[in-house]
Amino acid sequence: AKGSGGFSVGYLYLFLTQAVSRLLPFVVNTLVARRLTPEEFGVPTVHFQLLSTVILTCREGFRRALMRDTGSGDGKDDTTDESQEAAGWLVVPIGAVLSAGVPYTIYLFGGLKMTDPYSQAVAYYGISAFLELLSEPFYIRAQRRSHFRLRLAAETFATLSRSLVTYYFIVVQETSSKVPLAFAFGQLTYSLCILMIYAGVQLEFTKVGVKLLMCKGMSRWSFLNPKQQRTFQW
Repeated sequence: AKGSGGFSVGYLYLFLTQAVSRLLPFVVNTLVARRLTPEEFGVPTVHFQLLSTVILTCREGFRRALMRDTGSGDGKDDTTDESQEAAGWLVVPIGAVLSAGVPYTIYLFGGLKMTDPYSQAVAYYGISAFLELLSEPFYIRAQRRSHFRLRLAAETFATLSRSLVTYYFIVVQETSSKVPLAFAFGQLTYSLCILMIYAGVQLEFTKVGVKLLMCKGMSRWSFLNPKQQRTFQW
């Protein structure tokens, strides 16, 4: 009965998370779309969404691998769990390269200038994508430990903040000439909120990440040892 109750609560949190992350953007996009031309609305919803997708694709492999092999599930006194959770930090250097390389490629082949609002928005989307990837190790750790309430709180607050910021810069400020920047500011707000909430609740894991990225405490990355036998749940 206890296990059934835990499953129900976890399902409820995940359902609410998905509902909020879908409904809020839909409502805001509907309000914003009425103020913009199809061309103005199409740039952030298509171009920038594609840009973010390209950069954030690298995290999917880490999510699939690390969430399938969950170890004991609590991470307490379990070096295997710690090693697997530490693997999430590998997404940070990879994400840094993509976050800088993809926008630079757009500048290089698109002949853009930094004085153009579209170019500035591309840069902001690159920064926001990196911040979101920086929060990925915390997200994976929270999911492995079934902290679904944390995910609900983080994504609800971040989605609400993004919606309000986007709405403010487009509707209240009426910056029609800088529509791409309005959406970029909203996305940057979302990424900052996600990072601050996940990292703020798991400060002790931040120290682990800093040491690993500085090539200290490499023993936690024992999963990189090909001689170590591992069993993954596929």
